[in-house]
Amino acid sequence: MKHVCELLLLLAAVSMLAEQQGTPPSPSSPPASSSQPSPGEPIPPDRRASLPRHLTDAEVQQEVQAKLASEPLLENLQLRAKADPSSIVVMGNVDNEQQHRLALRIAESYRDKRRIIDKIKIAADHLFK
Repeated sequence: MKHVCELLLLLAAVSMLAEQQGTPPSPSSPPASSSQPSPGEPIPPDRRASLPRHLTDAEVQQEVQAKLASEPLLENLQLRAKADPSSIVVMGNVDNEQQHRLALRIAESYRDKRRIIDKIKIAADHLFK
């Protein structure tokens, strides 16, 4: 019984000491540094996040084409994309407006400063002309 009381007393002392000192930083966290900028202060150039790389025309065309081909709602459709420095042309035939909007959204996600040229034909439109 004496040992149990001593153990409880020791645990209480350690607990009080830990509360006084605060929680120590975890070993995986970087140590606090006085050289860190305060809020509103500009971040030095060597600490800025790198800007995303701009895709070339060929890469944009390939990415859009791959995304159009991999989209389940657009499977079995013959959609194509062509990219140049000023535009992305999306062409082909779709069955409905939902597919049309999805194909354009895919192209728009890669647009950067390019404009989207819509040359997609909706099959239902041909029935009424």
